[in-house]
Amino acid sequence: MIEKIQQVEDNWQKPWITIAANTRNFFPQNLTGRRYAGGNAFLLLFLCEKFQYQTPVFMTFNQANEAGISVLKGSKSFPVYYFLFYVYHKETRKKITFEEYKALSREQQQEYNVIPTYKYYSVFNLDQTNFSDVRPEEWEALREKFRGGQAEQPDGTTGEAHPEIDAMLEAKSWFCPIREQQGDRAFYSPLADYIVVPLRSQFVDMQSFYETLLHEMGHSTGHPTRLNRDLAHPFGSEEYGKEELTAEFAAALAGMFFGIAEHIRTENAAYLKSWIKAIREEPKFILNVLADAMKIVKMIAGKLNISVESEETAADEAEQVA
Repeated sequence: MIEKIQQVEDNWQKPWITIAANTRNFFPQNLTGRRYAGGNAFLLLFLCEKFQYQTPVFMTFNQANEAGISVLKGSKSFPVYYFLFYVYHKETRKKITFEEYKALSREQQQEYNVIPTYKYYSVFNLDQTNFSDVRPEEWEALREKFRGGQAEQPDGTTGEAHPEIDAMLEAKSWFCPIREQQGDRAFYSPLADYIVVPLRSQFVDMQSFYETLLHEMGHSTGHPTRLNRDLAHPFGSEEYGKEELTAEFAAALAGMFFGIAEHIRTENAAYLKSWIKAIREEPKFILNVLADAMKIVKMIAGKLNISVESEETAADEAEQVA
């Protein structure tokens, strides 16, 4: 993650996820097609980009063996993390499962201690196996599935339009009003709960319009009636910078649905050094950011009727890292 942010710092006009412009729906997933969730989705995606993997498909060593394929000699695995929660009563010390805990009322939950524990398992990318040799037809089908190219529009043409987003704007179906108006800035107003973006004609191209819109949609999910993030921090503060990084990553991953290569906002380039510093000093910082970003992506996908199935267990869907 630090390496990725440093790359953007060296050239902040470079997209967060460069492969987004050349692929569509290039989401890290397992052999059955179930997608990874939370921070794992981002980290595996950056791994695919770093090593130029042809597909975002990952598996454990045992899963590869069960599928009749072999991991190539010398291949290095990558850790996929998750959390296990140990829940016990503060007085009786009686243990219950995390699922049982979630079913309790808020008052009852106050009677229990919840201790999260990091766990991980190691995965390999499909490129690190002999899959292409033993199943050449399936390999080509997978490569084609994730191959780039402009998306075909409903009228059979290709171009920069994204009908799912356009339909949402036309139906005014986002959680809060989205106002397209003459101006030189885009923003989300937490107090008034609305989004403002400049007119489409003011952007250099439609991709820039969609990038900006996804970013502000990300911020708007922080409203108390939605994901309830604290948006009341002053411009330039560490907390403000954290919210900006959350929106940056959420927009970058949401853009993967449409082949939109999300760029860092110009005004956020100044935060790059502080983000790197925060990650080095407290690694949990980035895990919390990625967890929040994935929740945003799920909300955006839900409004656009896009399925985001997750490969992780419920334990991986923790609200925050403790």
